[in-house]
Amino acid sequence: MSYQDMQKLMKYLQKRSTVSKYGEGLCLFFQAFAATGFMLWTRNDELATLKGAAVVHGLETEIGTPYMTIRLGFRKTNRSDPLKANVYKIHPQSDEPDCCCYTKLTAWLQWLEQKSRTLRDEDL
Repeated sequence: MSYQDMQKLMKYLQKRSTVSKYGEGLCLFFQAFAATGFMLWTRNDELATLKGAAVVHGLETEIGTPYMTIRLGFRKTNRSDPLKANVYKIHPQSDEPDCCCYTKLTAWLQWLEQKSRTLRDEDL
């Protein structure tokens, strides 16, 4: 998927009519899913098996820049050693808002906590 395709997808998911049809939570979730897949260059099955425990948010660098980490254990490149995992530091990407995994994932997690419950470690 190209960046232009992501821009179209995000524009569609943010339209009032789309949010009315599918619900705010689902639209925020799919924005987070798509942006995370784009940012980490994952396959859908790799991302679909991601659990809540693999996402650590609310972190800050030494100079106060926010970030989160995502630990992907199920990757095509490490299927021979399932204990091996890749850990990614995700920082805000203000120059690429439609692909900003940090912003999209944070928005969905905040919605989830406000409207439903906190993400649990075992949640997919």
